[in-house]
Amino acid sequence: MSASQDITEAGPEFCEVYAAIHAESFEGSERWSASAFRSFLEMPRTLSLIASQDNEPTGFILARLAGDEAEILTLAVSRTFRRRGVAMALLRALRNRLENLNTTQLFLEVSARNEPAKALYLAADFEKIGTRPRYYADGSDADIMIWMT
Repeated sequence: MSASQDITEAGPEFCEVYAAIHAESFEGSERWSASAFRSFLEMPRTLSLIASQDNEPTGFILARLAGDEAEILTLAVSRTFRRRGVAMALLRALRNRLENLNTTQLFLEVSARNEPAKALYLAADFEKIGTRPRYYADGSDADIMIWMT
């Protein structure tokens, strides 16, 4: 990843940017609209980080906090910046912030078919703890993964 990569907290003002990056990463009904992002970003206990390089947004991660736990709602990287360490940098930055908030567990669901994403999460020290059958609109399963401090 380039040394000029910057990761900062972001709010509802980035909902259009998030929707555009998300549309590059997900298909059909899995894509979130700008209004959906705005709704999440305006909720209390939501943590959003955006990565950028030379002031160009490269990716983002969105999580919700509940007590000493958190859940990754979505993570997406612009097609142009994939395979450059952006997703891993976002995961690490999120975990650092969560540790400072005394969060002990971070959960996520990932498509059982999404081998690149599952490999990323395993490399980031997540463990698979279960499966949600037919979780997605197309009937595919989701793997449940956890990272613990």
